[in-house]
Amino acid sequence: MQGYGNYAVQQLDAGNTGYLNGYMPHDLGSLLEIATVFIADADDATFDYSIEAAFGTDGENYDENTTGPLADQMVLTNDTIHEISVISLFENIVALDGFGIAFSSGAGNQSVYLLGTRVKYVPNKPVQSGTILLNEFFVPACAGSGAPAN
Repeated sequence: MQGYGNYAVQQLDAGNTGYLNGYMPHDLGSLLEIATVFIADADDATFDYSIEAAFGTDGENYDENTTGPLADQMVLTNDTIHEISVISLFENIVALDGFGIAFSSGAGNQSVYLLGTRVKYVPNKPVQSGTILLNEFFVPACAGSGAPAN
């Protein structure tokens, strides 16, 4: 891990892949949002990315459910926190599934700094009539250089 301002981050240089991991909570009812979160180190630069995900539970192969790639581009603003929704990669995830996200940066990109994954969901607990209960949590980025794994 390294720092960017007051944030612990994983640096992701051009052409490399960063990794984000976590577990879905035991009370997951329905997933509302899941996003990769990062800080840009480039102003008005086009950022090309590709994101893949895998998830599974105890007793399953680690990549039992592999999805993606989700590939696109966006314009970055320097020193700004950006989010990319990856909910389309997690349509079949359930409570207590572990997940991994591979976030790949295009070869011509500037560096970005991965903060982690933000998840918002509706729990499966009973709630009072007329009340909607939402939970949200954040999983920080893993330690590492963002260099390709061999």
